[in-house]
Amino acid sequence: MITKTEAGKRVVTPWGAGTVEHHTDGYAGELDYFLVTLDKPADYGVTQVHIKPADVVWEKPAQVSTGEGPEPRSIRFESETCGRCGGKGRKNDGGWGANHKGICYRCNGACVVDTANGYRARQAYNKMRDERLGTTWGELADGEVFKFEGKFYEKGAHPWLVLPESTPVHRHNGAATRAMWREIAKRYKGATLEY
Repeated sequence: MITKTEAGKRVVTPWGAGTVEHHTDGYAGELDYFLVTLDKPADYGVTQVHIKPADVVWEKPAQVSTGEGPEPRSIRFESETCGRCGGKGRKNDGGWGANHKGICYRCNGACVVDTANGYRARQAYNKMRDERLGTTWGELADGEVFKFEGKFYEKGAHPWLVLPESTPVHRHNGAATRAMWREIAKRYKGATLEY
């Protein structure tokens, strides 16, 4: 069900991009539509369209630039091929025993390990991230986006995800994360930005 909170949001329709004006609740709740005002007139001069919520694609907000050039997509830490497994991630010669199906204990199956410079840069980034974005589950507000075990979630949106109050998580803040990437890449030669 679409609520009044969608009014004013940017959407992309088959006729072009536009702004949601309001939600039309049809007969007996069977016909739900958005009234969208298009940025540019479509065929035959149409400036507003009714569209089903399933046919709407929400427009992503533009990234806010920090004024330091193009925004980085990620940070890469300097790495090299694992010397223990030779870059295979596992060893099948039987010499490692049956534990963990022969997965390399040095690289954990990733085939690469951080160099000394990459390790220092990664540790500095993890420490900085914990200081600036670290919090606990209990301190998060309902609806706040957070990162837990490598995935992003919204508190309250997943009924199956309820954590103890003291569980450490990281708040999601793209601008702060990109600023940390830039700072680490400037200070450590084992880190490079990817655009």
